[in-house]
Amino acid sequence: MDAPGKGIRITAWAPDGVVEGAEHESLPIDLVQWHPELLMQKSDGMLPLFDRFIRNCKDRVNT
Repeated sequence: MDAPGKGIRITAWAPDGVVEGAEHESLPIDLVQWHPELLMQKSDGMLPLFDRFIRNCKDRVNT
């Protein structure tokens, strides 16, 4: 990725430099290029991502 779209901040990279995660600066948009649900089998390290997703969904329903 040469340049992310307007308002997109890159937040995760693979060891080879490939972008694997991003988020929007002000909108409830999170982007991942992996399967965090599969990682949950080994560790709860992805829980913050799922918590944020659920919180964003609830916020959208309640507005």
